Amino acid sequence: MPRNQRGSIRKELRAKGQTWVYRYSVSKPDGRRVEHTQPIGLVSKFSAEADCWTEIERLGLLHQVNKPSREGVVTFGQLAEHFIEHELGNQSESTDPRSHTTIENYKRNLRLRITPQWGKRPALSITPLEIEAWLRQLRQTHKLQNPTLDRHRRIMSLVFKSGQRYGLIPRGEEHNPLKFVRQRTISDFSRWC
Repeated sequence: MPRNQRGSIRKELRAKGQTWVYRYSVSKPDGRRVEHTQPIGLVSKFSAEADCWTEIERLGLLHQVNKPSREGVVTFGQLAEHFIEHELGNQSESTDPRSHTTIENYKRNLRLRITPQWGKRPALSITPLEIEAWLRQLRQTHKLQNPTLDRHRRIMSLVFKSGQRYGLIPRGEEHNPLKFVRQRTISDFSRWC
């Protein structure tokens, strides 16, 4: 889990005087973390630290924290990390909170099977046919049952949707390969595998 999930602020002496500066990290495509800074305003204007945080929120800068850089290719692993942090994190302010067991289930499936398989791949290069082949392989080698395979598919789809929601990858069905993975009834799925 990345540190400084909210970023931090500090006072710096600049040409115009003491200035509040917002600091946050961004993930590069190669996995390196790079610090970015953004001046917020003069200390004379925002005397209290709380006022500075209010201005940061008003400017919409909090969404930049721990966000993968758009300068390069976003990997599925970066999307999964972002999903865990922003969708499975603190549920107290969520409009549709997930239960503790659901959160742990999603994290476990991502950690054990999904991210090891797809984590290093550029997210937009993953194809529906590759996912279908992977699900068949899981059924054959690990003897996973249909509901478990469907859960893996749904979790991957949620990761893609979250990435689209936060603007990490382009929006639209054509950018979520899970939209094109064939969904079958449980009896059909066993014949398919």
